[in-house]
Amino acid sequence: MQGVSGTGTFLLAPVLEPKGDDQHRVLCSVSAVPGQWILEAGILTTGAVYRWLRNLLQNGLSAGDVGGVGKASTASVDNPYTLEDPYVLLDELAAVAPVGAGGVLVLPHLAGSAAPYWDSKAQGVIVGLQLGTTVAHLARGVLEGVALEVGKNLQVMASLMSQKLTEIRVSGGLTRSRLFNQIQADVYGLPVQPGRLEETSALGAAVLAAVAVGIYPDLSTAVTGMTGVLKSQRTWPRPAEQLQYQKLLRHHDAVYRALADAGVYRGKET
Repeated sequence: MQGVSGTGTFLLAPVLEPKGDDQHRVLCSVSAVPGQWILEAGILTTGAVYRWLRNLLQNGLSAGDVGGVGKASTASVDNPYTLEDPYVLLDELAAVAPVGAGGVLVLPHLAGSAAPYWDSKAQGVIVGLQLGTTVAHLARGVLEGVALEVGKNLQVMASLMSQKLTEIRVSGGLTRSRLFNQIQADVYGLPVQPGRLEETSALGAAVLAAVAVGIYPDLSTAVTGMTGVLKSQRTWPRPAEQLQYQKLLRHHDAVYRALADAGVYRGKET
């Protein structure tokens, strides 16, 4: 299973035969690899939601004072942001908040929902706000909301596959965040393995091109020669947190369905 998280997130899983979903939650397409098919799920706004929060808060974030929480981190191999990048400050804030973000639950449908709901009228939702809610809770709530939305799709895809998932390989700008990768592992209940390069969509196109022009004799050889993973950055799920997120997955789905069933989204144009 591959998960690419940039502006949105796309899950891809190769299968050896067509796998139709009778509830039409995810897609199945022909693979570029002969004899294979691809299960696909797309979430329209994931990294874009974190960027939205960054833009709202950016003027209030400074490297010297992270909302009274603590000092800003210095960029390093473990934290590949620059000191001035507000994302590192958001990550620090999010890390302070507990699992469950103090009750804050975010539905990341800021441009409608693709898989699994396919609801173009869906909207972003934040529930669980209290007088004690802080920016730290909101930052973690966004990361958790994104992972929960991806997790729902991953569960659907896993139910359609004959082979058992053993890990998910991730890439894209949002996966620079070690905290997000830990949240992903806990939500999915799977080891999360970052790739050696962030831009794997472009890399996939380059692999196909390299075979087409004869640099490599076949796709398998090209993939071996051009791709890789960062095994030192593999993140493992934590059992206690995994149990908490299983409950939150149900709540996340229930919030969407309650709003949709009540006609909240259908009424937004009136």
